Amino acid sequence: MATSPYLGRVNFDAAQHASQEGVDVFQSLVYANNLAHGCDSSPQVLANWLLGSTNAPNIAPPDASFVELDRKGPIAVRLAPDRSLTIRYRLRGFVSGGSTTFALAIHDPSVAPGTDPSVTFRQAVALASTAATSDGWFGEDVITIGAGELVSRSRPTLDIAGGDAAVARFHEVYVTVLASNATAATATLTGVYAAAYVGL
Repeated sequence: MATSPYLGRVNFDAAQHASQEGVDVFQSLVYANNLAHGCDSSPQVLANWLLGSTNAPNIAPPDASFVELDRKGPIAVRLAPDRSLTIRYRLRGFVSGGSTTFALAIHDPSVAPGTDPSVTFRQAVALASTAATSDGWFGEDVITIGAGELVSRSRPTLDIAGGDAAVARFHEVYVTVLASNATAATATLTGVYAAAYVGL
C-alpha cells in the first residue's frame, strides 16, 4: 500500500524555496510525503544480470518444448495498493540460426512456470522471439500479475534491529526464463532485467 500521506507528490512554487528560508512543520510533512512517494514509485529490481556468451545458459536443437534456462528466487516483493504486481522486463540473447521463442515467467512459488500467456493465475508470462545472431536486448514490455493472486507466506524476522523475533507476512515470486527451440539453432540467454513497479 502507499506510504505517502497525500497519496502522491506535492509540488511547491520555486519561489517558495528562497535561500536560507526557514522550513515550517507543514513543509517538513510535505517533504517527508514526497520522499515516501518517491520510494513507493521506485522500481524494485527482481533480476538484473548480464553474461558474456561463453558462460551463458543455452539450449541446443532440436527441442520444441520449453526448457528452463534460468531461475531466481524466491524474491520478496512489494505490491501495488490493489495487491497486483506490474513488472517491466527485457531479455538479452541470440541464436546461431533460425529463430527461438523465450518465455519469461514471474510466478508464485506455489505454481510451476507456464509458457502460455493466456494462463495468468498466480503468474504473468511473456513470450519474446528473436532471430538475431548477435548478442543484444529484445522483447522489452510490461506484464502484470492480477490483484490478490499471489499467496502470502509467514517468515520470521525481527521487530526492531536486535529485538525479539516476530512473524511477518510476505509475498514472493520466482523469475524464470525458458526457451523453445524447434529449429536447427542454438539459443543463448545472456541477460535478464525485470523490475516491479509500485507507483500510484
